[in-house]
Amino acid sequence: MQHRAGGHIGRNPRFPISARRGADSGAPVFMGHQAPAKHGNDVACRSNGDVENRPRGNPDLVEHGRILHYSSANGETRDASCDDSRRQKPAISRLPGNGVPSYNCAMVPHPFPDPAVLWQMPEITGLNRLPARPSLLPFRSHEAALAAVHLPWDTRRASCPDVLDLCGDYAFELFARPEPALTARETDGREPSGRITVPGNWTMQGWDRPWYTNVIMPFPHKPPSVPHDNPTGWYRRRFRLPEQWTGGRVVLHVGGAESVALIHVNARFVGMAKDSRLPTEFDVTEYLRAQGAEPAAEQVIDVIVIRWSDGSFVEDQDQWWMAGLHREVYLYRTGPVHLANAAVTADFEAGTRAGRLDVEITVGTAVGEDSPSREYGPKPASSAEPWPATPEGRDLAIGWSVRLRLSEAPTVGPPTEKTAPAAMRCLGSFAVAPGYRNGGHQVRASLPVGTVVPWNHEDPARYHLSVELCNPNGEVVEATALAIGFRRVEVRDRRLLINGRMVYIQGVNRHEHDPVLGKSVDRRSMETDITLMKQHHINAVRTSHYPNREEWYEVCDQYGIYVVDEANIEAHHYYDQICRDPSWATTFLDRGSRMVLRDRNHPSVIIWSLGNESGYGANHDALAAWIRRHDPSRPIQYEGAVRQEWGQGPYDFRRGHHATDIVCPMYPPIAEITEWARTTDDHRPLIMCEYSHAMGNSCGSLDDYWHAIRSHHGLQGGFIWDWVDQGIAVEREGRRFFAYGGDFDEPTHDANFCANGLIGPDRALRPAMRQLFHIFQPVTVSMRGDGTVLVLTVHNRAVFTPLRDVELTVEFLADGNVAEAVAIDPPLIAAGEAMTLTVPLPAVLRSDEYRDAEILATVRTRTAAANWWAPRGFELAWDQTVLRRAAAQRRADRSTPLVPATAVEWVPAGTGAEGARGTTDRPAMSLVVGGRAVLTVDGTTGAWRDFSPGVRPVSVLRGPAVCLVRAPTDNDRLKAIPDGKPPAAERWSRMGLTDPGPRSADVHIDPQTGRLRQLISCGDLVVTLDLWWEGALRLRAEYRVPESMADLPRLGLAFVLDERYSRFGWYGRGPHENYPDRTSGAAVGRYELSVDGTVEDYLVPGEHGHRCEVRELTLLAPGARGDIAPRVTITAANPEDQIGLFGFNVGRFSLETLAAARHTSDLHPDAATHLIIDAAHRGVGTGACGPDVLPRFRIAPGTYVLDVSITAG
Repeated sequence: MQHRAGGHIGRNPRFPISARRGADSGAPVFMGHQAPAKHGNDVACRSNGDVENRPRGNPDLVEHGRILHYSSANGETRDASCDDSRRQKPAISRLPGNGVPSYNCAMVPHPFPDPAVLWQMPEITGLNRLPARPSLLPFRSHEAALAAVHLPWDTRRASCPDVLDLCGDYAFELFARPEPALTARETDGREPSGRITVPGNWTMQGWDRPWYTNVIMPFPHKPPSVPHDNPTGWYRRRFRLPEQWTGGRVVLHVGGAESVALIHVNARFVGMAKDSRLPTEFDVTEYLRAQGAEPAAEQVIDVIVIRWSDGSFVEDQDQWWMAGLHREVYLYRTGPVHLANAAVTADFEAGTRAGRLDVEITVGTAVGEDSPSREYGPKPASSAEPWPATPEGRDLAIGWSVRLRLSEAPTVGPPTEKTAPAAMRCLGSFAVAPGYRNGGHQVRASLPVGTVVPWNHEDPARYHLSVELCNPNGEVVEATALAIGFRRVEVRDRRLLINGRMVYIQGVNRHEHDPVLGKSVDRRSMETDITLMKQHHINAVRTSHYPNREEWYEVCDQYGIYVVDEANIEAHHYYDQICRDPSWATTFLDRGSRMVLRDRNHPSVIIWSLGNESGYGANHDALAAWIRRHDPSRPIQYEGAVRQEWGQGPYDFRRGHHATDIVCPMYPPIAEITEWARTTDDHRPLIMCEYSHAMGNSCGSLDDYWHAIRSHHGLQGGFIWDWVDQGIAVEREGRRFFAYGGDFDEPTHDANFCANGLIGPDRALRPAMRQLFHIFQPVTVSMRGDGTVLVLTVHNRAVFTPLRDVELTVEFLADGNVAEAVAIDPPLIAAGEAMTLTVPLPAVLRSDEYRDAEILATVRTRTAAANWWAPRGFELAWDQTVLRRAAAQRRADRSTPLVPATAVEWVPAGTGAEGARGTTDRPAMSLVVGGRAVLTVDGTTGAWRDFSPGVRPVSVLRGPAVCLVRAPTDNDRLKAIPDGKPPAAERWSRMGLTDPGPRSADVHIDPQTGRLRQLISCGDLVVTLDLWWEGALRLRAEYRVPESMADLPRLGLAFVLDERYSRFGWYGRGPHENYPDRTSGAAVGRYELSVDGTVEDYLVPGEHGHRCEVRELTLLAPGARGDIAPRVTITAANPEDQIGLFGFNVGRFSLETLAAARHTSDLHPDAATHLIIDAAHRGVGTGACGPDVLPRFRIAPGTYVLDVSITAG
């Protein structure tokens, strides 16, 4: 039976993870949204829900309230919460199984330490591990290896007869602490009581709970101590070796275990793995043979995974704390002499287009028929001579060799079913020196290979390199194949160069996250991510904040994505301490070096990162020095090296040359980076490792960043934070939603600060992606009208490839409708070049029909042929320009005919017109047109009662009401980087702003104009609202904003209409939501949507759905019940003036409902349609973690006007 804190997790076809409360429990009480700690600010949200939910089944795991309590083997009950004291060590003196194992860390004391200390000793990074290496599979011929190199990783493993997959179903049991788990494993006849799937987190399969924090650790212990109550999982897998696996060497590959794993095979201890995000391999040959069993005999692997360890202190990343075996597990078999490693540097000389391979092949040996006796021979005669019969002497027979072959032609893009192995050419056979002392059993070669096609993000050309190990008889005993790319990465003259050319880094940060599987990410998810990235012109990924699963790098190699590969090091809570503590130096070096050893063959990896938000100390410099010596072909970056000496405070971009070749700040203001670019003499480029924090409705001023980047030498882009919202799919009490911090009753958490994605957990696009798409697009077209022709300047922004296989279409729009479209077959335009084309202006635009119309031209660039990430006809880019504004003072179409001015007047309601008299001392006023009342206005509040400008009345339930507020966005509520100012929403609250509602108004008839005028005071802000008839109802609101009320959310008018208004159309920017600082990615046009379809599924509801620069808005009631409501059209009175346009929001939810909801599932639509039209609206900025809204996108002191005409019919 499976349990977790806060509810049982089950399975569901759409949301496979569900979480249900106990019958007597409610939703956890949430104490508001506080600013989570991002930069050394130990503020966190806490859940105080007191839920009692008794689990079914497992008597060892009992839940009381919010805290898990575990029953130990002796019946003692402990709670699983953290305490400040370190518990007494358990009385276990050794690891059960085979006594004192060997270890591979020189700092391990002897005798072997107490096992309870092993996972609290940063000096010990692993036990009995094999050296890190790329994921090389042992095939029996180079043909077999080449046939498999195209295949997805899981399929490739399955195709290798010397690989045994151990993924799938495991026996499993969760314990409160490591000690009872170790004891249970050692107990004869004891089996784990449950079942679990590997790979997978146990926290996502019904045990324990996910836990989200950003900076603070989930427990208060001082490093390296962890809580005594430490959830521990016991995995067991029974299997049989393939019958053909006789002799040779068998290796166990554990892809990833969070956070430490103790491995046993057939009841014997094998070793220990730390580092949750890198694979660990163990030679288990002697453990399988120790039972003296035939190959067909049953074998047993036990893995004890402990949730918290010293490693947790350097895995304090902005993500969910999970636990378990979350990556693949398998065995592979080699001969005693085998390919231990293959390191390849494929260099490209841009001037000559020549490639060079620098290859280092390591041949490993094991005890076997080709190895000498373990007995030392006679002592050598001198110190210059080796021991004759030891690994230092001759442990490899003479005649072993390595043969290298390279494909004649490259493969571009990901493989397909039609991809066949390319013809190969032999680069040569190289002898392996038999003596380890002189040659290390390595083959090193630097091989010129002639002219090659280079690898880059636009044309990811990959060659295949096969490596064959041949015995003295010339027979191939093992073969493997690599996909490599020829390219060169340099930092020079304040530029990062790829193959000699500067490439703007249009990047994102990406956590490995699946809403159902947690940290287990499969190939399908990877390809979904990378396809969306390519379709939105993202060319780089930072693996924040750890090495990803190996297959991710293969996919990036194939699709063309640059990778900043980041070491699994983030000591955020202890920012200044761990990086300077020498006891952690081994941890830093181990994690960074093993990442490099695994990933160095991938052409997509262009930069190594030393980790994230861990201060800057000697441990970083040590790791940087190792990487520079081992792999001088790539630059290194580390953000903390360019901060001040202590604390996560201001930047000093002059610092850190030892540890970073790139100035890589996070969330810098635009002014700071442009000032650096103007004044620096640094040779390093500035590439932001994090910027444009995409939390909820965000990414304001992305245009401004990129205008600065493209116009300043030395600024070269950055990585948006981040790619995907880390929401977890749950179902509770019939409600499906994506959970965030606190939704699993974590005692300490950082709420929804894990929801910073450009896409949702389900990979649904956020509107900011369309802005990013437009800014990053590879083709731009500038336009100008010149008499009877449209002059187009087409610029190919590509760095390496000509503009080809595209189609251009020019759409001429008259008042938003396409009047004519012209297709263009563009000529070939070289990379980085531009070409001018002309297109005749259609004669129809000069006709009387469009004489007064606004004329726009939109150029759309589409693919003319399918490629590996987009179908034919996919829109690659668009640009738009206004050729002619609408004629001055042009009116919109009217459904009510003009009447003489003398037939229009305002009268008290009931004195010559239809309508009711006011209920206060101030009578209601009716607007009479041609003897008929078209509008009645409350004499006290100014609210509209009866609005019948056409044949049928318009049901205005409430309004218009002055609206100065919006449901806060995350950027409005939070400020994780302190700047001495409170968050915007806090300032607005202090102003006393309230939701739109009735306000007392001075309602009177202006004697000079005959207009109905309302004077409304909102604190120091005064609104003048005029109503009159001008062939349609004219509404003009003037907002006078004083200094004391500057930087408001909006200046608008709110209406509540009949729910029958279920659709709307508009002429303005769209089709997706847009805001004043996020408009360029939304084209002007005519669009239509359902009111219910306006909801943006941000994890925490708030302001959403705004549309800017609107000329016309129409509310529709199609197929309504009963009498059909008339369409209502609101038109900008002065569309020829950009300032005269308006913005709007339409939806089913009130601002109060949006502000109060924690999840979209909390939103219950009103039986009404809410409409707000705005004279001005604040931008969205990135203030939750980064710069707030820029001044020009705020509402400054001054006068603002909303001027519209309203018709109905």
